Amino acid sequence: MQLLRYGSVGVIATLTHALVFIFLVELFDIRPVGAVVIAFLSALALSYFGHHRWTFNSTSPHGVQFIRFLLVALLGLGANVSITYLIVDVLFFWYGLALLLTVTAVPLLTFYLSKYWVFNR
Repeated sequence: MQLLRYGSVGVIATLTHALVFIFLVELFDIRPVGAVVIAFLSALALSYFGHHRWTFNSTSPHGVQFIRFLLVALLGLGANVSITYLIVDVLFFWYGLALLLTVTAVPLLTFYLSKYWVFNR
Protein backbone atom coordinates (compact mmCIF):
# COMPACT_ATOMS: atom_id res chain seq x y z
CA MET A 1 0.00 0.00 0.00
CA GLN A 2 2.83 2.40 0.88
CA LEU A 3 4.55 1.81 -2.42
CA LEU A 4 1.26 2.45 -4.24
CA ARG A 5 0.79 5.72 -2.37
CA TYR A 6 4.39 6.70 -3.04
CA GLY A 7 3.81 5.94 -6.69
CA SER A 8 0.62 7.99 -6.80
CA VAL A 9 2.24 11.06 -5.26
CA GLY A 10 5.28 10.42 -7.41
CA VAL A 11 3.22 10.25 -10.60
CA ILE A 12 1.56 13.57 -9.81
CA ALA A 13 4.91 15.18 -8.94
CA THR A 14 6.54 13.60 -12.00
CA LEU A 15 3.78 14.81 -14.30
CA THR A 16 4.17 18.27 -12.82
CA HIS A 17 7.93 18.04 -13.37
CA ALA A 18 7.58 16.73 -16.94
CA LEU A 19 4.95 19.24 -18.01
CA VAL A 20 6.88 22.20 -16.62
CA PHE A 21 10.06 20.87 -18.25
CA ILE A 22 8.47 20.47 -21.69
CA PHE A 23 6.63 23.78 -21.38
CA LEU A 24 9.85 25.65 -20.60
CA VAL A 25 11.87 23.97 -23.36
CA GLU A 26 9.22 24.17 -26.08
CA LEU A 27 7.50 27.48 -25.35
CA PHE A 28 10.25 29.53 -23.73
CA ASP A 29 13.26 27.97 -25.46
CA ILE A 30 15.03 27.42 -22.15
CA ARG A 31 17.95 25.00 -22.34
CA PRO A 32 17.03 21.56 -20.96
CA VAL A 33 19.59 21.69 -18.14
CA GLY A 34 18.10 24.95 -16.84
CA ALA A 35 14.55 23.77 -17.41
CA VAL A 36 15.10 20.59 -15.40
CA VAL A 37 16.07 22.66 -12.34
CA ILE A 38 12.92 24.79 -12.54
CA ALA A 39 10.77 21.71 -13.17
CA PHE A 40 12.30 19.97 -10.17
CA LEU A 41 11.57 22.90 -7.86
CA SER A 42 7.99 23.12 -9.11
CA ALA A 43 7.26 19.59 -7.88
CA LEU A 44 9.22 19.70 -4.60
CA ALA A 45 6.59 21.04 -2.16
CA LEU A 46 3.83 18.94 -3.70
CA SER A 47 5.97 15.85 -3.30
CA TYR A 48 7.04 16.55 0.29
CA PHE A 49 3.59 17.18 1.71
CA GLY A 50 2.07 14.31 -0.23
CA HIS A 51 4.65 11.88 1.09
CA HIS A 52 4.70 13.30 4.61
CA ARG A 53 0.95 13.15 5.11
CA TRP A 54 -0.29 10.42 2.80
CA THR A 55 2.48 8.05 1.78
CA PHE A 56 4.30 7.66 5.08
CA ASN A 57 1.55 9.00 7.39
CA SER A 58 4.15 10.90 9.37
CA THR A 59 3.27 12.84 12.47
CA SER A 60 6.84 13.98 13.08
CA PRO A 61 7.66 17.67 12.97
CA HIS A 62 8.56 18.99 9.56
CA GLY A 63 11.95 20.44 10.57
CA VAL A 64 14.23 17.41 10.44
CA GLN A 65 12.12 15.50 7.93
CA PHE A 66 11.97 18.37 5.51
CA ILE A 67 15.74 18.89 5.69
CA ARG A 68 16.28 15.18 5.02
CA PHE A 69 13.69 15.28 2.24
CA LEU A 70 15.40 18.30 0.76
CA LEU A 71 18.77 16.51 0.82
CA VAL A 72 17.28 13.48 -0.92
CA ALA A 73 15.54 15.78 -3.39
CA LEU A 74 18.81 17.59 -4.09
CA LEU A 75 20.45 14.24 -4.72
CA GLY A 76 17.60 13.54 -7.13
CA LEU A 77 18.12 16.94 -8.72
CA GLY A 78 21.82 16.21 -9.14
CA ALA A 79 20.96 12.94 -10.83
CA ASN A 80 18.40 14.70 -13.04
CA VAL A 81 20.83 17.42 -14.08
CA SER A 82 23.69 14.98 -14.64
CA ILE A 83 21.61 12.63 -16.77
CA THR A 84 20.12 15.51 -18.74
CA TYR A 85 23.53 17.08 -19.34
CA LEU A 86 25.05 13.78 -20.40
CA ILE A 87 22.24 12.84 -22.78
CA VAL A 88 21.61 16.29 -24.30
CA ASP A 89 24.87 18.22 -24.15
CA VAL A 90 27.47 15.45 -24.31
CA LEU A 91 25.79 12.76 -26.41
CA PHE A 92 23.55 15.18 -28.38
CA PHE A 93 20.42 13.06 -28.08
CA TRP A 94 16.87 14.41 -27.87
CA TYR A 95 15.92 15.77 -24.44
CA GLY A 96 12.98 13.35 -24.28
CA LEU A 97 15.40 10.48 -23.76
CA ALA A 98 16.91 12.27 -20.77
CA LEU A 99 13.43 12.90 -19.42
CA LEU A 100 12.51 9.22 -19.79
CA LEU A 101 15.64 8.13 -17.95
CA THR A 102 15.24 10.63 -15.12
CA VAL A 103 11.57 9.92 -14.46
CA THR A 104 12.22 6.20 -14.12
CA ALA A 105 15.56 5.87 -12.30
CA VAL A 106 15.47 8.81 -9.89
CA PRO A 107 12.10 8.01 -8.24
CA LEU A 108 13.26 4.49 -7.33
CA LEU A 109 16.33 5.87 -5.63
CA THR A 110 14.38 8.51 -3.73
CA PHE A 111 11.68 6.05 -2.57
CA TYR A 112 14.17 3.89 -0.72
CA LEU A 113 15.94 6.88 0.79
CA SER A 114 12.59 8.37 1.85
CA LYS A 115 11.31 5.14 3.34
CA TYR A 116 14.42 4.20 5.27
CA TRP A 117 15.88 7.59 6.15
CA VAL A 118 13.64 10.64 5.64
CA PHE A 119 10.35 9.35 7.07
CA ASN A 120 11.71 6.45 9.10
CA ARG A 121 10.13 6.38 12.54
